[in-house]
Amino acid sequence: MSETMVLNEDDVMELLAFLVSAARIQLDEPPYYAPMRLLSAAERLSLLAINRASPEGRQALEEIKTQILQIERGRRLSERPEDVPRLDALCRTVAQHLVNHTGLARRSP
Repeated sequence: MSETMVLNEDDVMELLAFLVSAARIQLDEPPYYAPMRLLSAAERLSLLAINRASPEGRQALEEIKTQILQIERGRRLSERPEDVPRLDALCRTVAQHLVNHTGLARRSP
């Protein structure tokens, strides 16, 4: 596993501010906004990290960012059944990168 630092203190504080304010705003917003807020945070994190990641990390972050952008955030996700498989695919992409990055694939019996 790489020890490359991809976020600096300013990046962490920016993301933290976004997450905390999104949590507060969510109390006043309809529940179906929650997935959109989480996707916005994921997109923001990928943008903060992409230029400092390893080549493999950059490739994964680009793929993740592309998949996030394919999910339109203009309407309720719960009303759009096509977004469920897109979110499932995004989860698989992130999980596969994590397995590859941490070496779990090599440690399997």
